[in-house]
Amino acid sequence: MPNLAPVPEVKKVFLPSTSDLPETEKWWVLLKAGRILGGDMIDVAGIEDEDIKLKSLIANRIQDWNVTDNDQKAEINAANVSRLEPEDLALLITELELDKTPGLDDEQKKSSLTSSEPQLTV
Repeated sequence: MPNLAPVPEVKKVFLPSTSDLPETEKWWVLLKAGRILGGDMIDVAGIEDEDIKLKSLIANRIQDWNVTDNDQKAEINAANVSRLEPEDLALLITELELDKTPGLDDEQKKSSLTSSEPQLTV
């Protein structure tokens, strides 16, 4: 018998762009990991731009982070997610299983890992 999807697990992930820094300076993200669910899609339903929709999905799943801008903790939002390095964005896409989401076509999957401008088709 089918069951509801499990509640996403909160997971601390370290962003690869800061991997060479001392431990205390590495950026981390507390992320509700696991695949995107129906409720996540409701949160971005009114967003037309696919790139902003993807970044919003990611931002909505981030519970906390220590990412900084001008020595201040950066606000968690789609605009700041867009400013992450491509390798950091790729990690978040993988953690949220967006690279396995049926709405993400093969070309978007490939470009999301090599560009900071991945898109999600829903």
